[in-house]
Formats: sequence, structure tokens, C-alpha cells
Amino acid sequence: MSKRNNQLENKRKKIMANYESEIKRLYKLLQQSQKIWTNVDPIKEANPNQLLFRSNEYNNGSSLNIDVEKNISILPYFHFVTFLPEQGEEETLVLGNFSIKNEGNSPLKQPIICIRISPPKAAHLSGKILMMHRNDQVITDAEEEWTHVYRDWKKRIQHHGEYWLQPLHCNEINPNETLTFSNFEIRIRKKNNISNINIDGYVFSEASSEGFPALNNISFRL
Repeated sequence: MSKRNNQLENKRKKIMANYESEIKRLYKLLQQSQKIWTNVDPIKEANPNQLLFRSNEYNNGSSLNIDVEKNISILPYFHFVTFLPEQGEEETLVLGNFSIKNEGNSPLKQPIICIRISPPKAAHLSGKILMMHRNDQVITDAEEEWTHVYRDWKKRIQHHGEYWLQPLHCNEINPNETLTFSNFEIRIRKKNNISNINIDGYVFSEASSEGFPALNNISFRL
């Protein structure tokens, strides 16, 4: 095995340790959000003209997303590790997961995620994605497989930096379960006209066309 491969292998071994630390931090925030939310009457406090209520309107910025009208409560979040370019290299590599935990009392049906890269051409995302449309018939026994939601997915990526994805291996997230878009890669090449890069995540479902934002995002200043 070459020296370069050894270095990559050592870096990858650190990923799990980083993930475990990040997960512990996120669950601590979740527990804090739940404690605060139990002391709030969202129906009493919220604007009656709003259909969508999020707990971060009441709990100092925590992003446990709650739709009171439809009994939806979810926690979307990134956990990731970044490999900065070594001497002579120009590419920054991000390896990570995007997870959605269902904190509600009913299944979250037909989940869809959107990962948005801004500016659109600043980076490229890849992962366990089949190059097909979600309405095309496919038989898969893969433990995890995702597909593009829209047939014009290439244009959406090129013009808007939006990756709209739906899982093929499941069609709902049961209460207290987590769906994860795992082991994705984002490759970032430094460009003269780009100094800031933001990567945001959103979750949609059959019950709500409003996007729930992730607890955190991925941000770079080049």
C-alpha cells in the first residue's frame, strides 16, 4: 500500500470517532430542546395564521422542527469530517452523513431531502445515488439507495446547486427511527471567484410541503 493510501486509510479511521463525538453533541442539543419545548404551549404562543411552527421560534435557536398542525417533529442534521488539501493539492474533501430522526408520534411518509450548495458550481456532491427518476420502476435489495426526485436534476444542480433526493429502500420514517443519507462526498476545488461556500440541508414529506432546515450546515471560507 502506498504512502498516500496509508494516509487516507488513517484519516478514514478517524471518521467514526468524529461522528460519535458529533452525534453526542447533537443529541445533547436535542434533549435540551425537548426540555424547553415541554414548557411551551405552541398553540397558545404561536401566530394562529401560521400553519408551520418550529420550536426555534421559542427555544433560542435550537432546530428541533415541529409542525403542530400535522403532528410532525423531526431532527435533521449533518455529521461530517473535512480533509483539507495537502501541499500540492487543490481539492477539499468532505465525507459525511445527513440524518433525519423522527421525533413525532406518527410515521413521516415519503421523505425527500434537498442538499443545497451555494454557489451552485462551488462543489460537487456524490453518494449512493442511482441516476434515474423516482417514478421509474426499479427492484433493489440494497440496504441503502437514493434517487433523484426530478427528471431535470442535472439542471437543478447546475443552476441552483440543489440535490433533490428520495430513498428507494424505504418510504417512511417511523417514530424514534432515523433515516440517513450516508457516506456522501463533497469535493470542493478552490476557484478565484469563490471565497465562501455554504451547504444546507432540508427535509420534506408527504404531509408537509414546507422544508424543515437542518440543525447545522457545512460552511467554508476559502
